[in-house]
Amino acid sequence: MTQEPDQPTRGRVDLRKAAFSAFMDEFVAESDRAAVVLGAAKIDALLCSVLDRHFIAHPGSEDDLLEGDSPLATFSARIKICQRLGLVDSNFAKLLHLLRRLRNAFAHEVAHSSLSRGAARDRVLMLAQPFAKADFFQGLLATVSSKANRTPDDASAIFRTVLAIFYIELHSILDAAETIKPSGRDGIVEAIHKRQRPKREDIAGEG
Repeated sequence: MTQEPDQPTRGRVDLRKAAFSAFMDEFVAESDRAAVVLGAAKIDALLCSVLDRHFIAHPGSEDDLLEGDSPLATFSARIKICQRLGLVDSNFAKLLHLLRRLRNAFAHEVAHSSLSRGAARDRVLMLAQPFAKADFFQGLLATVSSKANRTPDDASAIFRTVLAIFYIELHSILDAAETIKPSGRDGIVEAIHKRQRPKREDIAGEG
């Protein structure tokens, strides 16, 4: 017999379904340029949330590591550090960098931005290639295509499906992320106070 999930778990599942549905609805009706630029911004923000949950909490109101002009405030830097910390695998990191390059191209192309031709279409197909034969991807693509009134081979539908895959995976990573725990060692002040007075020869060395 299938066990019913407890109320908190059921609440999270329902919330996630609602959030995912809202995420998909937001991009189905958008232009290709808006879908790419805003979609990449959403993925970037999710990477930031993953890192924020993984790192020890910052005491201030503004995180000087993840926000503003800080070292990890860019999409590129967040992808790299997530990979180096083992939060995303190398394949996912490569795909995220491909999304970032597509975002950069569309951000600078104000008019005539389309996913259905040229280098943009090639990048969309590269994004989808690792998932193309997966049943889950094909089912999601069919849903997205139907919502957007497009055919499954339409690059715009394929891109939105890839975006949904990234969204799902990053939320799974976010759910599993654990905050780094302090080492348990004494801090520098406590450690120095516990040290014995050094002998003169230990400091002076030889000759």
